[in-house]
Order: sequence, then C-alpha cells, then structure tokens
Amino acid sequence: MRQANGTARKLEAARTIRPTAWQEWPKKARDGDLTGALSNEGAVDYHEFVQWLADSQMNETVSSAQSRGVGLYLDLPVGVHPNGYDTWHERDSFVPGVATGAPPDSVFTNGQRWGSPPLHPEAIRQSGYDYVRRYLQHHMRAAQVLRVDHVMGMHHIFSIPDGFPPDKGTYLRYRPEEMYAVLSLESHRNRTIVIGEDLGTVPQEVRRSMASHGLNRMFVLYYEMDGLAGGRAPSIPANCMASINTHDMPTFNAMWRCVDIRKQAEVGVLSHDAIPSTQRRRTRAKQKLLGVLKAVCPWLEATEDPHAVLGCVLRWLGQSRARFVMVNVEDLWLETEQQNIPGVGDRHPSWRNKAARKLEGLPHDVQVKSGLGALREAITQDARATGGDE
Repeated sequence: MRQANGTARKLEAARTIRPTAWQEWPKKARDGDLTGALSNEGAVDYHEFVQWLADSQMNETVSSAQSRGVGLYLDLPVGVHPNGYDTWHERDSFVPGVATGAPPDSVFTNGQRWGSPPLHPEAIRQSGYDYVRRYLQHHMRAAQVLRVDHVMGMHHIFSIPDGFPPDKGTYLRYRPEEMYAVLSLESHRNRTIVIGEDLGTVPQEVRRSMASHGLNRMFVLYYEMDGLAGGRAPSIPANCMASINTHDMPTFNAMWRCVDIRKQAEVGVLSHDAIPSTQRRRTRAKQKLLGVLKAVCPWLEATEDPHAVLGCVLRWLGQSRARFVMVNVEDLWLETEQQNIPGVGDRHPSWRNKAARKLEGLPHDVQVKSGLGALREAITQDARATGGDE
C-alpha cells in the first residue's frame, strides 16, 4: 500500500491547488495524472508528514495495547467519501451517480442517505475482490475486534439514485458467499474477531449466513425499545456484542429523558405531530424495561433517576449471554448530546461535539468508575456462576 499512500498525499496536495471535488477537475487530473496540479511541493511534503504521523501513532497505539494484553475494537465503515481518495484511485470499483443508504425503519422513519457510492458488484468480482481484500487487511492489521458496519451490505445494499429521496431507492445485489469468503480469509490471516452490525431491516438469511461463517451479531437496547413498548421482551443472543446504543444513536440519558425525540423532530427525522405518540410509546417502553431490570436489580423501583437505571442496565448486559459488552464512555457521565445523526447533513453538527471529560481524567472519574464497576461486577458474577472466564 506504500505506492497508494504516496498517490494519496499527492491527491490531498492537489486539493490545495484545486479545492473542488476531483470529479470537476480537468480530464487529465481526473484520470490520475496530477503533474500539472502539484506545483506546491510544500503541500506534498505536509501531507506526506501527516500521513506518516498518523500511521506511526496507530502503530504505537497497537503496540502499547498489545503490551498490556488489550486489543483494539475498530469500525469498518460501510462506505467512503464520494469525493475522496478511494473513489478517485479505485473508481472502477464504485457505481457512479448513486448513494448508499437505508429504507425507513422504526428509528429512522424517513430512511437514510449516507452519501457514499456503492461498490460495483461486477467490477470488484472481476478484480478478484482485490480492493475489498486490501481495505479489510488495512483495518485488521490494527484491530483485534472489527465491527463490519451494515453487514447486510455483503448481500445487498440500498442504493438511491442522485436526486431522489431516501425512500425511493432500490437494492443492489452482491454475491455474499464470495464476500464472506474474503472476509473469513482475512479474519483468519490477521486473527481478528468479526462483529456484523445487523440492526434495522435485516432479512433472516443475513443472520443465517453470519452464523455459518462465525460472525458475531449485535444487540442494541435502543433498537429494542419499540418492541418493549409493544410488550415484546428483549432476548440477548449468545454470540453477540451487546450495548445500549451505537455511535449513530442517542446517548442513554438522552433516550431516558426523551431528549432524542425532540431532537429528531428538530432535524426532520420525526414529524412534530408524532411527538406526543412517540413520547407515550417511550414511557411504556421505559416501564417495561424497569420490569426486565428487576431480575438483576430487585431493589429497583419505578424511577426517573437515569444514573440508577444505567447501573442496572449495565448489570443486565453484563450477566447476559452476550460474548462482548460495549459501553459508550459518554453514557457513563450521562451525556445528552448525540455525537452523530446519520443522513441529516448540516441539520445536526455530527462528529463535532467535544467530550465533556478529559481523557487523562477518565480513570479517576467517579461516574465512569461507578458504571464500569457495576459492569465488571456483573461479568465476574456471571463468570463464577457459569464456571467460565471473564
């Protein structure tokens, strides 16, 4: 990948001369010849330095984690920036004029448009899945556990033609057995555990394929709240990673206080007319959840105290059959600001919220220690009860 990285720095340097999307550049530059666009050698040197620095920092982080017996959990994104390096350098691997997304579901009622172009089913196959293999290898060299975002995309992906709303897309189909073969091979080579993000509208055939290829599933409490309101008890599967939410969802405190409902209406995910009924449904879900939590916190009464409920939720997840439990550190100090709302563009400042706590202070933060302590105690108790390891 050294040659590709060199090309990447030249592309970024060229942007200082031509700050528009590469699709709007002259044909010569679009086709890969950046000779005339690289008069600023200082920009080339700068981007070479920052890429080297980022790579060095990642290598140091991996080495430091391994020396402590800790592995990194990384995320494999469902796509890339439509105007980025991948679509420029690997353009034959993508379908132009189309954006990936998701149809409407119980959380994102208007559907989602993510903006990234889908992989071209025939082009990646004709190349022997070389591009797919390389980006998997790139992530797995650092990840002990890798979450494959939108794992259904290995089967088919919802694709929206330019100019159409998110609910007017259609599915672009792949060859899943071939995709799983590449994923499994790289997982074996790099000794990386794979978790498939199987949330939302996911056919059972996807989960059957995941099970047959040894991929772990996901259980996310936020996605179960609608079912709880309808009287359906949540069931946490054995081979899964359990969590309260994901980086694309509201924090626990925002969910518990219904801050997310008002925010969804503000950014257009939810109509204002639907706020009252959605709040009533959330109230029913919270009451049902409190009943479920009685199994691990028999002392818990009907309460609106988010901190007390959070501790019980962590105990519940820790004592479940889940193989892994993931905790959003911001949940531990009861953050309400949502880090990312997919598909709403500038209506929400995604990925721009600064953490309310300093990294250096987290090991000594009372709320952080309390939440993690409750989770560790639950996991330890469950391990002793079952005779297994933590």
